[in-house]
Amino acid sequence: MLLEQMGLVTKMVKAGPHSGYDPDLDIELGFELWAGLRYPFFKQPKLFTGDEEDMIEAATYKVEGFGLFIADSCDEVLRNASLKRFGSVYLGCIH
Repeated sequence: MLLEQMGLVTKMVKAGPHSGYDPDLDIELGFELWAGLRYPFFKQPKLFTGDEEDMIEAATYKVEGFGLFIADSCDEVLRNASLKRFGSVYLGCIH
């Protein structure tokens, strides 16, 4: 997923029969992996009031500093790609 975020690798897979998408749809492997891995990430807790106007924002959680920690010695390109890919996670519907 990180190599895909950095533009180094792009692999496609078929959505398959139980994906909620057309089974013959080509999907990026990184998306397919992310769709299954996004729920167990350690993330910032949120309280919902029921008054949220932006449901996308309401379903997006901060992971940086809760489940994603990057060493200060990490290369800046790798750090930025990691933050972009894993710094937050959307837990709403993706279908």
